[in-house]
Amino acid sequence: MTERTLELAQANEALRLENGERDRAEQKLHTEYAVSRILANAPTWELAIRDVLQTICGIMNWDAGMYWKPDVRGGVLRCGETWHASTIGADEFETLSRPMTMERGLGLPGRVWTYGQAAWMRDIVQDAKFPRVLPAQPGSLHGAFAFPVMVGNHVAGVVEILSLEIREQDNELLLAMTNIGNQLGQFFERKRMEGDLVHSQKMEPVVCLA
Repeated sequence: MTERTLELAQANEALRLENGERDRAEQKLHTEYAVSRILANAPTWELAIRDVLQTICGIMNWDAGMYWKPDVRGGVLRCGETWHASTIGADEFETLSRPMTMERGLGLPGRVWTYGQAAWMRDIVQDAKFPRVLPAQPGSLHGAFAFPVMVGNHVAGVVEILSLEIREQDNELLLAMTNIGNQLGQFFERKRMEGDLVHSQKMEPVVCLA
């Protein structure tokens, strides 16, 4: 390869990487905007979190999402809403996901619950501390990241996103997801307060005027 050819190859590779970085940055901004739009219109938390899982996976090209909700009395996280792409066997994924629990500090969701910070695993299969591997077609889930749903300093839940591919850590993506976790926390608290208000109104005694 001549010196000129080498220079052109290096320039093309630098341009490819630059375009890739720009595309990924646009994906993150698009994801944050789409989540904000969902939260502005969703009537309930359950509908919102389901749409958020699908949106994150769809825009960022990941294969599955799970929402983990704390069972404080039981001291575990329980699997709540889930979403998966057509690349994953639906029946198998749902059957294995629904009864799952995670203790504090155990597995990726358990660690995020404990420390209140987003975290990444390039390959869950290689992590001896990861307590489960979800089968998928044509292979197993590998890359994963998770982030907390924060209400003040309290972790109200954990969102976990998974891929059929091994994924190298993306710190900018974790930062974007941390921002989304804060948005989700605000929405979660607002809906909780609305529910408390409706409940208190139903409990108010009816005064009969004779």
